[in-house]
Amino acid sequence: MQGVLFEIWYDCLSKAISRKGTPKGLPSKWDEALSKKRGPTMLKPSSRFRMKYLRLPAWLWPFLVALALRLIALDIRPLWYDEAFGVVLARQGWGGIATATWRALLQGHRGEHHTPLFYFLLWGWTELFGDGVVQVRLLSVVWGMVAWALAWKLAHRWLSPSTARMAAWMVALSPFQIHYAQEARMYSMLAAAALGLLWSFEQARTTGRRIWWVVTTGFGILLLYTHNAAILYLAAWAPLAFYIAHKENRLGPLLAAGLGMGLAYLPWAWVLRVQVGHVKQAYWILPPGLTEILNTLLAFTVHVPMPGWTAISAFVLTMVLLAVGLWHTLRHSSSPRTLLIALLAPWAFIFLFSQWLPVYLVRLLTPLGILYLFWLAWALWEAAPRREIGRVLLVVWLLAAGLGMGVHLTYQGFPYAPFPQLAAWLEAHRQAGEWIVHSNKLSYLPMHYIAPHLEQMYLPDPPGSGSDTLSPMMQKGLGIPPPLNPQVLETYQSRMWFLVFEKEIQDYHRLGLPHPYLDGPLARFCTSGPERWGDLLVYAFQPCPQTRSNEPSADVKDVQASLGKWCQSGWPLPPSAGRPARKAAGPSDSP
Repeated sequence: MQGVLFEIWYDCLSKAISRKGTPKGLPSKWDEALSKKRGPTMLKPSSRFRMKYLRLPAWLWPFLVALALRLIALDIRPLWYDEAFGVVLARQGWGGIATATWRALLQGHRGEHHTPLFYFLLWGWTELFGDGVVQVRLLSVVWGMVAWALAWKLAHRWLSPSTARMAAWMVALSPFQIHYAQEARMYSMLAAAALGLLWSFEQARTTGRRIWWVVTTGFGILLLYTHNAAILYLAAWAPLAFYIAHKENRLGPLLAAGLGMGLAYLPWAWVLRVQVGHVKQAYWILPPGLTEILNTLLAFTVHVPMPGWTAISAFVLTMVLLAVGLWHTLRHSSSPRTLLIALLAPWAFIFLFSQWLPVYLVRLLTPLGILYLFWLAWALWEAAPRREIGRVLLVVWLLAAGLGMGVHLTYQGFPYAPFPQLAAWLEAHRQAGEWIVHSNKLSYLPMHYIAPHLEQMYLPDPPGSGSDTLSPMMQKGLGIPPPLNPQVLETYQSRMWFLVFEKEIQDYHRLGLPHPYLDGPLARFCTSGPERWGDLLVYAFQPCPQTRSNEPSADVKDVQASLGKWCQSGWPLPPSAGRPARKAAGPSDSP
């Protein structure tokens, strides 16, 4: 009843004021004060219902959009080599993961250059939900959504509320973040751990509560065990953290948190030392230059790879947004310094470190991609001289993101191929005794993941090259046979199915070199030309009539017998199976 009487009095007073002005004795902002007093209970019943039940929290819509975009088209592409490597390794359980990682390294072999935590999590995940394409990628979706939630929290610490919401929307819609949230690798987990470390540190330094320093330590340990290069993030952020902690008299808790991270990482530090030695000897990554910087900006803003005309459009949009963002940042009186240092310090440090030990990869920078969107949201929205300009610039970014999303949903090129359809086609066309030979491991492992029962072989990478990464211990950990000795191809006398990526052939020709197998031992075979499966070429080689022999050589018989035995019983394949026995590699023998 009091509420109804107040409504009547308020309406009459409003009409009187509209005719005669504000009554004497009332404050100048009386309407605002009265509206606060009214509260939601003074509204009509329908309005009260809408405010209580239909008004959603601000984070819910971008969260739902981010989740939907990360769930759609999870299986639009099959697993590529890196993803298949992780799933095949997870199938082997604890023993296989340990053999391919620290056991291989501590015995002087070349081992997997990533920390084993993600593989253990993937092993447990596949035990619960299976190892299909959708199931294994869902683990990365979960980490991607954790990263988005932490991005929401961190953005509200560093930016104004409206700009933070804009940044959260950009992270939700970013094709670069969506791609790596859908890839069965550790990069969405890396983003979640890095953002969690930054956010928990902000909480710890402002509240001073011990629990937040414990959480900071936990996120730091998670970051270190997610990826070996994560130590570069900590090294780049440490000076900023020490400066802030010293300024706010929090140096003691920060030192304790750092000590906890160091002690927890100490067991793996010894293994990391061996891995660094192997990477210094030979690795497939080259020192970065200007091209890698531009490619990174393109990925952060749009996506990579961008084929054809989309590459030019994406580059122009990226440069326009970058130039406007830099102009607004330089002319603005108060820029978000903590955000800029958190973004630029690890980016520059990883770039400079990679001149000595190349580790610079765009996918390694997924946490920085989120911080870059934070800066872009601030520069395009908050630092814009007028809101109209900010709206136009955000539309430009939406066009860029839409362009990248289109490529993300349609790209089927290298290193992807329709492996499931190809495996079924080979099973239907292959006759008993015919070999299926892969040019290298890039097509073999995805096919082995799809059809482990199908007898397949792969040829080795050039010995000592940066791509020669599958040591005998890693082969044992993965549960796959050693590569085929290329010399056996010279005596093979039956039909052979040979699989090679077109990009591999083009790379050799671009260097002016013949392909080591197509232009080598396989040149004596006859073929009607390759079958094209996306970017993967399948040759059906048969001995030419003048070289045909009814009796296979002894080496070929040995390979056939050993491969059949391995397919029935599993590892190990004897060294005589088309591959000479080799001694255990010591540090000097590792490529």
